Amino acid sequence: MTPARGRDDHGFTPHSRAREVADLLPDGRLIEVPGAPHALNHSSPVEMARITRELLTRRSAVVSGRAAEERTNR
Repeated sequence: MTPARGRDDHGFTPHSRAREVADLLPDGRLIEVPGAPHALNHSSPVEMARITRELLTRRSAVVSGRAAEERTNR
């Protein structure tokens, strides 16, 4: 899970809270979109799609690596 927020989100998700959540997650990292308000999926859908695609690509590489390792260890 990767918390993502608009840097101009001043009312719903403060930076400090998003940072706290990211720090509690294994491999957590906070992504902030400059100039974006709350609800990135509505306010910045192209940027949100890029963030999601990057996250899924990284996750897929991890899963593929584990599968290859399991095949090697059989």
